[in-house]
Amino acid sequence: MLDINLFRTGRGRKKEDGDPDDVRESQRVRESQRSRFASVDIVDEIINLDEQWRKRQFDLEKIRKELNDTSRNTGKLKMVLRQVEQKLNANKESQKDMEEKLAAISERKLEGVNEEQINLSISLNEINQAIEEYCSMMRNDELKVQELMESTNQIKERLATTEAEVRGIKIMLDTKLMAIGNIVHESVPISDNEENNVVLRTWGERRKESNLMNHVDLCRKLDIVAFEEGVDVAGGRGYFLKGYGVLLNQALINFGLAFLQNRGFDLLHTPFFMRKETMSKCAQLAQFDEELYKVTGDGEEKYLIATSEQSMCAYHLGHRIHPDELPIRYAGYSTCFRKEAGSHGRDTAGIFRVHQFEKIEQFCITSPNGNDSWEMFEEMIKNSEDFYKEIGLAYQVVSIVSGALNDAASKKYDLEAWFPASNTYRELVSCSNCVDEDIDEDIGDGEQLVQEMVMGAGVAPLVEGGAQGWWWLPKGAAAPWPSFFLGHDADIGKLLPPLGGCQGRGNS
Repeated sequence: MLDINLFRTGRGRKKEDGDPDDVRESQRVRESQRSRFASVDIVDEIINLDEQWRKRQFDLEKIRKELNDTSRNTGKLKMVLRQVEQKLNANKESQKDMEEKLAAISERKLEGVNEEQINLSISLNEINQAIEEYCSMMRNDELKVQELMESTNQIKERLATTEAEVRGIKIMLDTKLMAIGNIVHESVPISDNEENNVVLRTWGERRKESNLMNHVDLCRKLDIVAFEEGVDVAGGRGYFLKGYGVLLNQALINFGLAFLQNRGFDLLHTPFFMRKETMSKCAQLAQFDEELYKVTGDGEEKYLIATSEQSMCAYHLGHRIHPDELPIRYAGYSTCFRKEAGSHGRDTAGIFRVHQFEKIEQFCITSPNGNDSWEMFEEMIKNSEDFYKEIGLAYQVVSIVSGALNDAASKKYDLEAWFPASNTYRELVSCSNCVDEDIDEDIGDGEQLVQEMVMGAGVAPLVEGGAQGWWWLPKGAAAPWPSFFLGHDADIGKLLPPLGGCQGRGNS
């Protein structure tokens, strides 16, 4: 979510051309929205909502101050009332004592009025007068306390009403803010058509052969995936991996984790579900309807993760990270769950766009200073390229057009592998720089609450979500560790070095 200060006016210093910083920043958000072919009006809606929120928040603070002042005055008055009551009670005790002494003198039937009797009478009159004054003071103070209590109740009612109004405006404001995409980087190609994605580089030979076996027939021939049984058990897009399919998937996962660990990544096996409140901070609103499975049952709402990026994003949520700890590199491994509601009718055959799959992610946190996140961005796509070079898949790296960027990304590269059977490139890796404008708030002692995040899918195992997935298949049980073949070759493929012998070499 972008920093709200990007939308506020009257806060920035003026530049030489006379435009204050904040005007430039809000215009920058508008231009970014235009680049995304998204609503620009939403920027003005956010500005208006923010102005409403700040005004009502100011009113709310005034009411809170009024309540505090009234409560403080009530407390002081009650204290005075207690003091008056104590003095009144003391005088009543003195009154009682003097009345008893005067009664005793009267019982002795002394002739005339002696001096002691005169003094007692004078003192008693003074006490009676004081008691009358204290009683009057108490009556007045009790009335004032009652008035203050009534005023306090009225203020509390106004406070509750205003708090509800402020919360409502804040919810609308945050909802609008979450619908705004990150600032599109100036180097991103501007288009709303992915046909205009810019190819940055290619590697490997694109094999173009006829009569290649598709992955469904190949998986059936090698008996490594049970499609029909998977659909019977799990419904549409369900599947079982079996035999060497299980070993192959695990081999790719282990190879990918070792590959990234040797490049300085810390390994994380993440939770499979997240609390709703936490997920809402890590997922786009559209994902809740189109992608995320809700976990029902007792207790708070939870959602199955669609990617380990989500749980890794929340790993440091609210934590203070010292600059000396940066950069942080995580290789996250998890099973992922996606409804794929938005892909009805697309890639329905085989194990494309499945609802459950394993995936390894690169997730890095850098300093917001300088070019750190962009250097990490390039490092991560290089990791992905080196991985696919290691196993011999031809690929191309493309820069995704502005209109196809997800909201979190400022820029995104896709690594697309060549699929000879379908004579096309398909995405295997997405690498995004999620540089955020809300990242450089100083917390103190050089610490920062949130840093820039760079995310990318570094490894695609045997089964992947979306339009991803590639197939390396075992030659036979005779091998001590399965050798792997390019699965879309008509003759079951060309022999490659077994992944069991690759230890995820570093920058080779």
